Formats: sequence, structure tokens, C-alpha cells
Amino acid sequence: MIEEITLQGEDQKNLAYIVETSLRVQQRSHFFSWVQGPLQTLLPHEILICALRHTPDSDMYTERFSATRYFRDEHFRAVCKPVDGLLAHMIDRWDISGQPCMLPVVEAQPGITSCESHWADQLHTLELRNVAAHGVRAADGGVKAFFSFSRVSAPLGTQIAHSLSILTPCIFTTFSRMLAEERYTGNALCNPAINMVKPLRPREIEILEWVREGKSNNEIAQILELSPHTVKNHIQKIMSKLNVRTRVQAVTRAISLGIIRHNQR
Repeated sequence: MIEEITLQGEDQKNLAYIVETSLRVQQRSHFFSWVQGPLQTLLPHEILICALRHTPDSDMYTERFSATRYFRDEHFRAVCKPVDGLLAHMIDRWDISGQPCMLPVVEAQPGITSCESHWADQLHTLELRNVAAHGVRAADGGVKAFFSFSRVSAPLGTQIAHSLSILTPCIFTTFSRMLAEERYTGNALCNPAINMVKPLRPREIEILEWVREGKSNNEIAQILELSPHTVKNHIQKIMSKLNVRTRVQAVTRAISLGIIRHNQR
């Protein structure tokens, strides 16, 4: 167990926000927005693969929630290939250690299982870049669920491992509730990968933050030392990526996805 790492300050507030907002998740679209929004504050990533075993004797049921167009169906099938796929390998490693798994291999650290380096070659081929994963045990001690995060933008180490240890039970509960609600209502929606949001560039996020502050194109241009025409083009690209038609909708959408924060003033 990781005992020397604790969440501090803003991370504690982020954890409370993640747990509180998880209670609102009832549908697949809610889960995708929650994963791409609040959860990003402690586990910044682009790809989440969820694996769940409904009964002790059943195969793992898998789904993906992706915000990148590069991770396609063929990559997902290869990752989830039974027996010799990367996901099966990591689940086996986790079943032995019970500790978060990381790829590429990190230096030996308490509470982290480093998977064999020969699997690291597949990270590029499968468009994953990296993996940080953790699981949940069933009452009989078997593997009940497993959650694999890829394209993690934070350094893989004890902090991410600690966040995984804290958040995985919440992710499991939220994912299970979403599936149960779908089963009860018969309202299973399409895979959210088709509704993915194209990532914003740092300059676009910066401009969007100034839009949130109520600044006009001319004011943003002066602040950032750009031409008003350039700012206008950036905003048009932002609205296209977020699939909205107005500046206000762009800000609202970005806040809901965790791309920018509410104005705290």
C-alpha cells in the first residue's frame, strides 16, 4: 500500500468534486462527460478501457471511452484480445500483485507493478503511448473489474498510482451503476467514441479562458499580442472542435468537460 503519499490542497477539492459529480451519472453520455471532465483533474488521460466480469465464470466485458480519433476499433480489439492481449496481460499481473500497473516500465517504487518491458513496444503500435491501470476484486478474491488509462499526460509514478488506488472503487461503482441503469431502462446508447471531442491546443484553451472572462476578440488580441483576425479564426476552430455554435456554448461545453474551470471570482 502507498502510505507516504497523500492528496493535498487543490487535489483534495478535486477528489470531493469527482465523487460528488459521480452521483449524477446515470447514462453512458453522463459517464463519458464525467470521465472527460471531473476525473481529468486527478487522472488526465485520453483513453479509458473498462473491463467488468459479471459473474465469476464469465469472460470480461470490455468498453472503451476515448477522446482521440487515433485509437480505433482495430486497436481496441487488439488490446482486448483474450489470453495474449495487453489488457489480459495487465489483468494477470494485477491479479498477482494487487497494485497499480504502469507502462512503460517505471523505476521500482512502492505500490506500483511494472509490467515487462517487451510490452512497451505495443504502446506505439496500438496508439496508447502509456498505460496506468488498477482493478477491483470480487468477494471470492477474483478479478471483478479492471480500468486501464492511456495517453496519460501526467508522469507515471507514485502520485498517479495513489490517485488510481483512491479513484478506482468510485469508477467501478459509477460504471456499474451506468450499466445497471441501461439494463433496467433498455436505453443503451452508442459507443461514446463517436462523440469524442477533438483536443484543444494550448493557445485555443488560453483564448477560451479569456472568452470565459467576457473579453472581446479585440481585447484578447491585445492581451495575447495577436491580430483580431487570428483570434477570430481560433474561436471558430474552438467552436468546431467542441461542436457548438456560439461563444457561450463553447465556454459551457469546455467547463462541463473539464477543459477549463469556472470563473472563481
